[in-house]
Amino acid sequence: LRLKEEGEECREELQTAARLQQRLGEDLAMLRQELQEKAESLRGSEQRCQESELRNVNLSRDLQMSQEESQQLQDERSKLMADVQVAERQNQQLGEENQKLQVQLKSSAEECAQCEMKVSSLAEQLQQTRMEMVEESRKSEEER
Repeated sequence: LRLKEEGEECREELQTAARLQQRLGEDLAMLRQELQEKAESLRGSEQRCQESELRNVNLSRDLQMSQEESQQLQDERSKLMADVQVAERQNQQLGEENQKLQVQLKSSAEECAQCEMKVSSLAEQLQQTRMEMVEESRKSEEER
C-alpha cells in the first residue's frame, strides 16, 4: 500500500515535472522567437548604420571636391559655397541620425544579450529538472 502511494506521488511529481518541462519549452520557444526578432531588428539597424556611414563618406568626398573647385574657380565661388553649406547640413543630419542608430544598435545588442541569458537560464533549469526527474526515477526504482 505504501509503495502504491509512493508510486502515485511519483507519478504526480512526474506529471508536474512534465508540465513544467512543457512550460519551460514553451517559454524557451517564445524567447527564441523574441531573440530572432531582436536579431532581425539589429541586422536592420546595422544596415542603416552602414548606409549612413557610406553616405557620410560620400558627402565628405563631395565636400572636399567642392572645396577644391572653389579654390580653382573664383567666378563660381558663391555657388560652390552654397553647395558646401548644404552638404555640411546634410552631413550633420546624417551624423545625428548615425548617433541615434548607434544608440538603437547598442540597445538591441543589450536586449539580445538579455535574451541569450534568459535562454541559457531556462536551458539550465530544464537540464536540472531532467536530472531531478532521472534521480527521482532511479530512487523510485531502487525503492521497488
